[in-house]
Amino acid sequence: MSTLADIAVASASKQETIIDTLTEEAVMLQDMRMIPSSNGWFHLAEEYSRLVGGNVIDPDGARPSMLAESVLRQKTLSVIGGVMKKGRDTVDAFGGPDEYFGRKMPGVLRRTGGDVESTLYYNSLRPFAFANDKLISAGGTGAALYSLTAVTWTDEEMCGLYDSRFGESGEFMTVTPINGGNFYEDPAAPGSMVYGQDARMFLGCNFLNPRYVAGVVNIDLSGDGLTAAMVCDVLEAARATPGRTFIYCRPEVKARLADLFKTAHLTVTSAEGNVSLDLESINGIRIRASRNLLPGTESEVTLD
Repeated sequence: MSTLADIAVASASKQETIIDTLTEEAVMLQDMRMIPSSNGWFHLAEEYSRLVGGNVIDPDGARPSMLAESVLRQKTLSVIGGVMKKGRDTVDAFGGPDEYFGRKMPGVLRRTGGDVESTLYYNSLRPFAFANDKLISAGGTGAALYSLTAVTWTDEEMCGLYDSRFGESGEFMTVTPINGGNFYEDPAAPGSMVYGQDARMFLGCNFLNPRYVAGVVNIDLSGDGLTAAMVCDVLEAARATPGRTFIYCRPEVKARLADLFKTAHLTVTSAEGNVSLDLESINGIRIRASRNLLPGTESEVTLD
């Protein structure tokens, strides 16, 4: 299975830097396994609704029936990008559009990666777990709550999608100068001359198998609703496998996990006279803290 970083290395082009910067502060984008879409912007996915496997039989015995019922679903990749523009005089003072926008792009990409990660977590991953009854509640109420979600990344069943044409063009993100790279009048500010460039890429998610996701919602860190048993139940429900499964949460939730599991799993490190107490994994399953998730402002989720 390939991550975006693996794809960047394999592409052996300048796009490697773009992908590295995009994922630098977005741990989920670093971990998520990726497959190419079946057709550019679109992906045809086969979602299994019923599977019946074979079994042990006697020699020359009757073969049991095996079954794989599925439904074909077409997914459309999302367009991620935007327009960057700046006044002619400023751009010229900084060496022209290539120099100016080149210096600004890393910061923009890091912010883009963070926004994409937040959208992926709250608009795709957690709703998928909710729709398949794979969330449990820690009992918190109100709108000052946290959550955590465990995902076992699996090709075809729980993975990301990237534009299959990337391998042919070598361009994960297409950056196009507006007006051929020459300055132009900004329609939003008549009389103002600007340089601009348009950037876009295509990403999607392919979440098909609820066996590989589970989570805890309604975590109130001022109480004791979250327990170690809950976390262990979530890992079992997500079929946790070291190297493929990750727990995603806010740093504050990671600190609470350290309190819950400290006697069995806490790692103590020391450097330059400072003592650091941290919990990096639970039974080999890495905890990936992300500041791109909501900082204790999640609303209560009602579960049936």
